[in-house]
Amino acid sequence: MLPLLRDYAEVRTRLPATLTPLRLCYHFALNTGVFHLPAASGSASLTAASMRTPVGARPRHRTPSGWIVAKKSKTGTNDYEILFILPPDLEEEAAGNATERFKTYVTGHGGEVHTLEPWGRRRLAYPIQRYHEGLYHVGRFTLAPEQTPELDRTLRLNEQILRHLIVRLDA
Repeated sequence: MLPLLRDYAEVRTRLPATLTPLRLCYHFALNTGVFHLPAASGSASLTAASMRTPVGARPRHRTPSGWIVAKKSKTGTNDYEILFILPPDLEEEAAGNATERFKTYVTGHGGEVHTLEPWGRRRLAYPIQRYHEGLYHVGRFTLAPEQTPELDRTLRLNEQILRHLIVRLDA
């Protein structure tokens, strides 16, 4: 236990003073694996594994591409909500093509689009590619969790979509 305290003192001198003792213990536990923290009634042991996962959090798995994907539901598909923003100067036909492309991707990969509705033109919080407004679309769909990173990549590469956000809905 003495080497840990000595390492703690060394780490404490090298880190910024803005770190509170609890945050410092967290960083130390992440880097070393275990840290013994003296408590008021004795000593408590903090492990890196217990500090990384919040209590009640769903277990997540890292895929080879680096994406963190939630476990599958019992049906093999998860419910998601999507919001994407199109440029305001996009013609109605081109906007319809972008939404149809999204629908065909989801249905082509074994998913189902429940709703996809336009929210209309809204002001952006900050300029994106020199646009101050955008055409918002929001929808709900089901898809296998393995297909979500590929859908995210496809939407990122689509030049007609300024921004998008995919959120998994709790069952």
